Amino acid sequence: MFARLQGLQYRIQYRKGTENGAADALSHRFHPEQLTAISSVQHQWLTSVTQSYASDPKAHDLLIRLAFDPASVPPFTLSQGIIRYKNRIWLGSYPSAQQHVLQAFHASPVGGHSSFPITYNRIKQLFYWAGMKSAIRSFVQSCVVCLQAKPDRARYLGLLQPLPVPSAAWEVITMDFIEGLPQSKSANATLVVDDVDGS
Repeated sequence: MFARLQGLQYRIQYRKGTENGAADALSHRFHPEQLTAISSVQHQWLTSVTQSYASDPKAHDLLIRLAFDPASVPPFTLSQGIIRYKNRIWLGSYPSAQQHVLQAFHASPVGGHSSFPITYNRIKQLFYWAGMKSAIRSFVQSCVVCLQAKPDRARYLGLLQPLPVPSAAWEVITMDFIEGLPQSKSANATLVVDDVDGS
């Protein structure tokens, strides 16, 4: 790099950090008291789940027990106001949230209308509620899009078999109508008779 600078006329000049805004910003230390606000993103339906705890007796009981003693109900924990079952969000008896999760993990573009095992494995990594497996199975089995796009499970057809060649005239006769012709007197169709001759 110095070889490139040798032919140039330049002068090194010192500039105070306060006068050099870009370099000054990089050299500043972070002071927590300068932090004025912290924002975080939380799904709206997750907020409605926490609000639903008030109307669910089991959730209300779990909240009270976990608030006093976090280890009182072993598989359940309380994290940021959300009840978790084995570190998964517990949806309890809140069908609206359960339907929202099923829609998001199966019927959305991300879910891609996957089969039951794939949808179940995706959901069980993050959520839990009683009867979850059967609810997911019935949701996937009753999905209208999945029912309309069922794959054809019929066995593959065999190879085409050629018809036997007839040995004499008038042994095999075929006929067909040609319809949709222009009106001629009272007729608009023609009967075609064909003799399949082997010669």
